[in-house]
Amino acid sequence: VLATNIAETSLTIPGVTAVVDSGLAKTPEWDPARGLGATRTIEISQQSATQRAGRAGRTAPGIAFRMWTKESHFARPKAEAPRIRKTDPAEVLLQVLAFHPGDPRDFDFLEPPTPGAMEAGLALLDRLGALANDLISLSPLGKSLARLPLHPRLGKILLTAPEPHRRRAACLAAILADIDAFDRRHGIRGSEAHGARDCDVGWRADLLEVTFDPSMEKEIGRLLAMVSRGGRAVDEAGDALSDGGLLLPGYPDRVCRRRAAGLPRGKMGKTSGVRLSEGSGVRQGDLFIALRARAPRGKRNPEAMVDLASRIELADLKRAFPDLIDTRNEAVFDEESGRVFGEEQLLFGDLVIGRKPARCDQKIVAQLLAIEATARFDTLFKPSQSAATLMDRIRFTSGLLPDHEWPDV
Repeated sequence: VLATNIAETSLTIPGVTAVVDSGLAKTPEWDPARGLGATRTIEISQQSATQRAGRAGRTAPGIAFRMWTKESHFARPKAEAPRIRKTDPAEVLLQVLAFHPGDPRDFDFLEPPTPGAMEAGLALLDRLGALANDLISLSPLGKSLARLPLHPRLGKILLTAPEPHRRRAACLAAILADIDAFDRRHGIRGSEAHGARDCDVGWRADLLEVTFDPSMEKEIGRLLAMVSRGGRAVDEAGDALSDGGLLLPGYPDRVCRRRAAGLPRGKMGKTSGVRLSEGSGVRQGDLFIALRARAPRGKRNPEAMVDLASRIELADLKRAFPDLIDTRNEAVFDEESGRVFGEEQLLFGDLVIGRKPARCDQKIVAQLLAIEATARFDTLFKPSQSAATLMDRIRFTSGLLPDHEWPDV
């Protein structure tokens, strides 16, 4: 028997006296870079190896051949991490909310997600529109998403795609679900540049127009059938939509604004910096969504690296998330000119996505100038030699006579 995960079950096959164990297993894991689940090939734990070897001795003495060294065996983890720690919290919480009324934080998990993962999962479900106003029960859209055996990001993409774009949305979702396998089949190296594009997933979808991929056709058909059975959240005629416009409903938390035209650097949310990698072809446009973003590597590299992106327009944001668009007036200090300017900021959540000049309250201007002047006191207010001498005398004398009132210099 060639051992797989099935060999770790209590299954007994008569006559088996030998096991050949590769030491590998395919297991579902949460990929934080894409915000999706993925299947990964990993090295099994010592515990799993013992379970697999046991298949050779169920009915008679047997032998297990392990395809790795004895030294490396003891470097493996002793046991597998709980499956829920490898699963996207949003996906788990969506299913919990579907069958368990009440706050999911009170649900009696066998192995609960970490508090941070729990809050992150609920926050994503809320931004996707899957939660009702109480934030602990499902909205009508959330109930539709729970009926689909898909990650809620992909489910939202499919359910919100207008009829004329439904197949294209299914194609994009199918590629995103397992883009690494797609790239291997088509000989694509994701780390290499493939020319300027508006969507790093869209040009892959275009390949399917000229290349027959039976596994992809099967998956696209499965997704379309699922949506038909599960019901539609929207059913609009739909104007012409870009690939970014189709993908955006599943990635409200990954909207980025380019720092300057043509630059690969951008901002995601209020504080997070991002940089488009060489492998991304999204070179133009002020706004884009980060479909795959690797976490920053320490203080020297504080920006997340975006390997997969898609350009979007302001109209896409207004269509998909009108409630998250807002405006505010701000006073901004310009360091180069040393002046305060008023501006009206257009916001998507915490992210500033547009600016235009606006009048500013003079009291706010005075307060901001005072703050900036205080921070730059030594530069802006350089005392003359005689003034500096006087200040030194005051400091010296105040030290000798501390009971008297002296100016703070």
